[in-house]
Amino acid sequence: MAVKGCINITCAAYHKRIAYKKSDDFCSKCGQPLYYVCKKCYKPLENASDRYCPECSEEMAQKREAMKEKAAKAGKVALKAGEVAIKVAPFAASIPGIKKIAPKIQKAAPVVEKAIKIVKK
Repeated sequence: MAVKGCINITCAAYHKRIAYKKSDDFCSKCGQPLYYVCKKCYKPLENASDRYCPECSEEMAQKREAMKEKAAKAGKVALKAGEVAIKVAPFAASIPGIKKIAPKIQKAAPVVEKAIKIVKK
């Protein structure tokens, strides 16, 4: 649900981004009528049921998609690293002191694969 705010650019309530109750109709600082405003950029909204203006909504959706893509790429890299670690583990087992680490690497691979599947969704 949108918030009410003063859109008078000379008002202190506008600059402080003060949110008013639904029942308030006028600004307590300047006396101007209150409007439903975007929670992010404070522009007046056409639809009172929206929380953000179309521009801010689109910007947030783009950021969300970019984050999903980055997470998917990171998951693929982690999966590849896990696969390489599993292939290298038998050879590395011959190195003194590494025998304790190799089983942990093999146990981690299924977890990484599950994480990739979750990220892809």
